[in-house]
Amino acid sequence: MKKICFICTGNYYRSRFAEEVFNSIVQKRSSEWRADSRGVGDLACLDNIGPISRHVIRELQKRGYPLINGERMPERLKKGEIGRYDLFVCLNGNEHESPLKKEFEIPQEKIICWDILDDDKSPPEIEMKRLERNTAQLVEMLINDGAKVRQPPAM
Repeated sequence: MKKICFICTGNYYRSRFAEEVFNSIVQKRSSEWRADSRGVGDLACLDNIGPISRHVIRELQKRGYPLINGERMPERLKKGEIGRYDLFVCLNGNEHESPLKKEFEIPQEKIICWDILDDDKSPPEIEMKRLERNTAQLVEMLINDGAKVRQPPAM
């Protein structure tokens, strides 16, 4: 099995949506890929309530995706788990790429960067639509091209 890890700040909103959408799509396609998600921020400093954003739950339901892993609490990426993943997707390259490279020493060839904004910068329904489209395109590329994926088309 191949693994991808979606990265955001708090592992509460963007990365959790991407993880759920990705796993739902690949399960229907009988793909060898599976997704997890993690945060790179200081989770203790964030004001998130509960295990997952209400925006994520609402947008998944609206789009017909099941909530597979929604009850787990947000998790921060740990150095010891980096070897589990074949690929990392920074939901916002400006926010997340530097910590992946500097703190976790992940090589550039294993990182994809998108530009999905947090809910305090753009309405969730807009960003979730963009994130769903990016994730579906990524699945297609992974299934068709294997691990040769680099950067998907800009959205």
